[in-house]
Amino acid sequence: MAPARSRKIGVTSMKRLGKFLKAALKVTLGFFVWLFRAVFKCVM
Repeated sequence: MAPARSRKIGVTSMKRLGKFLKAALKVTLGFFVWLFRAVFKCVM
């Protein structure tokens, strides 16, 4: 069994990683939407 403190640190780091991944996903999606619009405007 791992000590409670190290397990708590693990949970905290996982939450932080989750937040970071969500932010990265939002940025990536936003960029792709912007890129798609730019290409669409050029094509039209």
